[in-house]
Amino acid sequence: MADPAAADGGTSGGVSVWDPLVRLWLNDGSCIRLRPSWPNHVWAYDFVQARTHDGRALKMLTVIDEFTRECLAIEVARRLRSD
Repeated sequence: MADPAAADGGTSGGVSVWDPLVRLWLNDGSCIRLRPSWPNHVWAYDFVQARTHDGRALKMLTVIDEFTRECLAIEVARRLRSD
C-alpha cells in the first residue's frame, strides 16, 4: 500500500496515517506507540532466549496485555518454528 504522505516527497515532517491497522507512522519510517486505554486493547509479544546449566538453548515467546501487565501466554521450546 502506498504512503499518501510520500506524494510531497516526505518533506512535511508530519505524521501520516496510512496503514489499514491504523498505526501512526512518521515520515522517517518509525512508528508511534499505541498507549493502552483498557484491558485487551494492546498486546505485546517478545522472544526471550536462555540457556540451561549444560548450555542448551531455551526459547520463549511471551505475550502480555500492556494495560494490566498480565502475562497472557508463554510458549517455551528448544526451537520455535513459524509453522
